[in-house]
Amino acid sequence: MTMRRLLLFALGTLLIGTTPPTMSAQAPRPSTYAEMHWRSIGPPRAGRARALSGVADCYLMLGMSAAEAPDRCMPKAAEAALQALHLDDRLAETHASLAAVHNCFDWDLPGAERGYRSAIELDPSYATALHWLGMFLQATRGQLAEAVDSLEQAIELDPLSPPIIADLGLAHAFRGNFDAAGMYCRQALSLLVQNPQVVNPNLGLEGAMADLEALDVLRPRLQRLSRLAEKGSDTEVALGSDVMATALHGYGLLKLSGRDQGLEALRLSLGSRFVKKPRTTPEAKAA
Repeated sequence: MTMRRLLLFALGTLLIGTTPPTMSAQAPRPSTYAEMHWRSIGPPRAGRARALSGVADCYLMLGMSAAEAPDRCMPKAAEAALQALHLDDRLAETHASLAAVHNCFDWDLPGAERGYRSAIELDPSYATALHWLGMFLQATRGQLAEAVDSLEQAIELDPLSPPIIADLGLAHAFRGNFDAAGMYCRQALSLLVQNPQVVNPNLGLEGAMADLEALDVLRPRLQRLSRLAEKGSDTEVALGSDVMATALHGYGLLKLSGRDQGLEALRLSLGSRFVKKPRTTPEAKAA
């Protein structure tokens, strides 16, 4: 690819999911801006296939993020991916894009897995295929150990990708490993803070960082409260046990000597508390 095509390729990527520069009613939709730059790559044949693969990703990401209606975006993503495969069926990106449509829109999970595996076989260094395999397919199937493994492989290939890092944290959270989940979420936010030029203003990064600071303040307080509640529960059990033991011992003494001491009425009163009452059935209540 020429330098111009490389620049247009990068620009198309950056425009995925962003808002148009103007918010007027006549402004093109986000997909129009992205697709315009992807399609301007043009020939040769290999570049055209890659451009169509980029078009597929544009529509795929817009549908996945709900920036536009999935019913509108996903069929166009599939159409572009199929056209790209017709031109060049050796592009891992295209196989992964079509697999994601099968996965998240068609609910054809076996077809999605075949597509992801084909993408990984064609390009083992393509981190996105491992990312989507782990998060979109394996995690939703409940294959959480496999999902974590796929996402960890993806991070090894692309260690500075906030989406992969965040999704690995989410997979750990699904498994109940909240310490690991928190660690990866912090890494993802840290990378976003260090690279503000790639952050969509609508993401709410500042709010997320404020929430993280508040969480850091809240967590030790909750831990202290939890320890205090445990001590309170232990104390409650100890006090109740002491009261119950004394009461039962005293009741035993009353059974032995209460009649002679004129405490029959008190013994009967205490004894009634330990008598099991017969259960009343709903039919009996109705009668």
